[in-house]
Amino acid sequence: MHDTRFQKKNKPDWTRLLGVAQEQKGYFTAAQARAAGYDSSNLSHRASTGSIRRIQKAILSHETALEIHGLSDIIPKSVHITVPRERRWYKGGSGVAVHTTTNPIPEEDIVVREGIRVTSPERSIADCAEWGTFHEHIETAVRDALERGLTTAVRIRAQAESKGGTVEALLLRALERAKHAV
Repeated sequence: MHDTRFQKKNKPDWTRLLGVAQEQKGYFTAAQARAAGYDSSNLSHRASTGSIRRIQKAILSHETALEIHGLSDIIPKSVHITVPRERRWYKGGSGVAVHTTTNPIPEEDIVVREGIRVTSPERSIADCAEWGTFHEHIETAVRDALERGLTTAVRIRAQAESKGGTVEALLLRALERAKHAV
C-alpha cells in the first residue's frame, strides 16, 4: 500500500503556463497557474523577480482590451487595467497603465475572454476615446466591432452618451463613417 502523505505536489510547469499565456495574449489567471502546478508562494516569487506581473482585482481595459478583442491594429505600449478608485494607491509597475473608476464597472460592460475579465468592445472603444487614443484607431475599432458582430451601434451610442462631450462626438462620427464604409 502506498502512503500518499509524503507525495510531492506537482512541480510547477513554466512551459505549460507560458503556453496558456501565449494563447491569451500574454495573460493567465491564478486558477490557470494553479493547474500548471503553481501555488501562491511560487507566483509571489515570480512576481518579485519581475518574470510575471500581478493584475489582481482589475479588469483589462482600454487599448489592451481592444487588442484582446482583435479590434483595430493598435499595439499597446502598456497593459491597461481599470481598478476601483479606492485602490488608486496601486501604481502598477513598469509597463502597466492603471486607470481608476469611482463607480463599479457594470456587469454588462465586462466580458470574459479565455478566463480573463476584459471590458466589453463598446466600453473599451469609449474608454480609449476618452483616454486619447488616436481617432483613426477608434474609427477602425468601431468599424471592426460592428462588422464582426461584437457589438451594435445602439451599444456604442449608449457608451458615447455616457461619456458625453468630445468623446460622444468622436464615437458618433465613427459610427457614421462605419455606416458609410459598408
